[in-house]
Amino acid sequence: MAYEAIDRHVTSGRRNKLALIYTDKERTERFTFEDLARLSNRFANVLRGLGIGKGERVFVFLGRRPELYIAILGILKVGAIPSPLFEAFMEEAVRDRMVNAEAVALVTSPALVERVPQYDLPALQHIILVGAPPGELGEGQKSYEALMESARDGAEIEWLTLDDPLIMHYTSGSTGKPKGVLHVQQAMLGHLMTGRWVLDLHEDDVYWCTADPGWVTGTSYGIFAPWLNGATNLIRGGRFNAGD
Repeated sequence: MAYEAIDRHVTSGRRNKLALIYTDKERTERFTFEDLARLSNRFANVLRGLGIGKGERVFVFLGRRPELYIAILGILKVGAIPSPLFEAFMEEAVRDRMVNAEAVALVTSPALVERVPQYDLPALQHIILVGAPPGELGEGQKSYEALMESARDGAEIEWLTLDDPLIMHYTSGSTGKPKGVLHVQQAMLGHLMTGRWVLDLHEDDVYWCTADPGWVTGTSYGIFAPWLNGATNLIRGGRFNAGD
């Protein structure tokens, strides 16, 4: 998926095309397909440096910000299984999902890590913090920025079959414990074609999906479908505001 959504565009004439526009009340950032290929390569190398590889579960507990998308792409490149968490989850919701998946790593922020019951998660080996102030890392925590700065730009993709895992989403838990639903790589065909036929995405489109990546719409149509179709993703950080 990471190759089909991002890397192949680098060699097919879309290298300098805008892939991601991120905006919030404080800043606007723009990333080309080449930028995302390079940054996701770096995060793939970060994960490999930590010993994380094919089939292992890596959770992402972040608000909508560029690092969330870069992390998910990097996880995919090493053949690990990303599982995004909705940023409004509290401790019990985080514990239920991470215990069930036996997650070995978590990407989160200083604000959200307080909701992670680290000592109730025996499989968890690594916590990667995005935006942690220097010198304020706790036990088992690592700085995303420091790891990315020292990582190489080039990375080998772990090639998978269509039946290998792509991403794991959890149900809301309204009828008992949340259930993990494992989507396989072949799902990208559905993302590609429904993006093309239902959303009518074209290469020159700028597309804004308001769904959070913690739920399936926010990855199927907030990450995968637009980039598979070569469109530009617009991400608005922070709470939804009609005026913004």
